[in-house]
Amino acid sequence: MKILQRPYHHLILSTIIIFPILFLLSCSKGIKPGLGPDFVGNGVVHGKVYLKDMSDSSDITITLTNTPLKGTTAADGSYKVEGLAVGTYILTASKEHFGAASAENIIVSGAGVSYHVPDLSISLNDAVVNGKVVDSSGQPIANVNVNLDANTPKPTDSNGNFSFTGLTNLSYRVVVGSSNTNGYANEVANVNVNTPGVFSTGTITLYKIDQGIPTPSGYYTPMAGTMLAESFIPTKSSIKKVRLYVQDQLIAFTVEIRSDNNGKPSGTVLAHSIQTVNRLSYTLDAFTPGALYAGEDFYISPVSLSPGTKYWIVVYRVDGQDISCVVYGDSHNSYADGEPMYSCDNGSSWNPFGGSDLLFYTMY
Repeated sequence: MKILQRPYHHLILSTIIIFPILFLLSCSKGIKPGLGPDFVGNGVVHGKVYLKDMSDSSDITITLTNTPLKGTTAADGSYKVEGLAVGTYILTASKEHFGAASAENIIVSGAGVSYHVPDLSISLNDAVVNGKVVDSSGQPIANVNVNLDANTPKPTDSNGNFSFTGLTNLSYRVVVGSSNTNGYANEVANVNVNTPGVFSTGTITLYKIDQGIPTPSGYYTPMAGTMLAESFIPTKSSIKKVRLYVQDQLIAFTVEIRSDNNGKPSGTVLAHSIQTVNRLSYTLDAFTPGALYAGEDFYISPVSLSPGTKYWIVVYRVDGQDISCVVYGDSHNSYADGEPMYSCDNGSSWNPFGGSDLLFYTMY
């Protein structure tokens, strides 16, 4: 019986010839054998991106061409994108209000390969105003509203920081807190923005109010006096600042804390103003529409007071002129135990007068 032999050698020869041809054709079309469009590899790309002139380079978005994989920078600008397939990529770093930077020819040449991208930096396209809010002991205050002129108020974060972006070249007035935010008096800072960049108010300190906020009623109108005074009884042993409401003009004042002498200010000065800051202007519509008054802040030299004991706030102009039509009175008489007085002889004698309290409050 004759056995027929199949030509297997022809089949083997055809396979050897055809497979390389198919391989070359697939490569010519940019298709990687065995890698579909949803392939995820284990290549790694890493590096750093810096925000120019910023201390915090966090939250910069890192994207790569032809992959949905992304990365985000840490505070030091470092990032890492993992799970990349073999291939060549273009990397782009970007963040809102900033420009963008790119690096080309990022090659992931094999599984597990880690590619280090040279450092990149991006710059602001507009202006930013930022700052920090703390209490008198230096601890950050969270959730305090910060107003920047007509911009939407923003609360401070858990570290007391705030930031406004997208600003134009203007002079801005920053108001921190309302009239009474959790017992804190509001503060004001001014900042000039004149170019794209970061502009800081620095650290803004809020002080707590020892007694209630008074309501202005108008200028004092007793007979001409060179000094005004009001008694007060502190609830705290340390007073760090006094806010006195005055007519909005550049007049230098001295503020003192004096002990009591039989219901009048004594000649003993326990503390005095050592620095004047933050003339906070307001519109006094309830008194005279369009009229301005200001809360002028005076830092007080260190003093230890006895809570529950009567003391006096004494105010006078540095130039010695009449003070009565400069300082505002309080229509609500916020200091129920307060006694307003005036002196025409530089404190040698004191006279009581009726009407409103001296418009001030103490802070600690």
